[in-house]
Amino acid sequence: VDRWFGPAGTDTTFAALLARHDREVAAWFELALDSLREGAMPAEVCLDQLPARVTADGRTLEIRYTLLADVAPARLLLVVSDETEHVERERIEREQREAVVLFQRITADRAGFEDFLDEAERLVDDLARPREPVVERRALHTLKGTCASYGLEGFAGRCHRLERELDEGAGRLGERQRAALVM
Repeated sequence: VDRWFGPAGTDTTFAALLARHDREVAAWFELALDSLREGAMPAEVCLDQLPARVTADGRTLEIRYTLLADVAPARLLLVVSDETEHVERERIEREQREAVVLFQRITADRAGFEDFLDEAERLVDDLARPREPVVERRALHTLKGTCASYGLEGFAGRCHRLERELDEGAGRLGERQRAALVM
């Protein structure tokens, strides 16, 4: 715990440890845990809503939960695993697949691929500057679809995550989100 989340005192909650690295994940954890305690929903539903991953100091940590209902009062067992190497290996494999798909596309239709690049560049340029929320959403959605059609799973996934953030947040792209598109 100390190595992955930082020093923890005996009164430090897991939510507090999560908040050191990602306040949103910590808030989601507390919300789902409260639902579990209240018993308003089936325990399995509450467990599925608990966050499964958090990034802490560059490490990707996976969290699995088991409800120990056979003890009184019921307890929640958390198993945290460092999945950093696994996630990195998946990223490298995805990039290799994408490179093969791109080379196949270039070979099959160079002019079409150049059109794709021009369109994607235009969309990224449009998203680099603040626009009306509906215009940003449309451009982001188009960019996601265009990249997905060319087999760029990683970039399409990044666009999808940004779309989800827009749905859950203020509805406008922030500077961090714009930077994620330009990377």
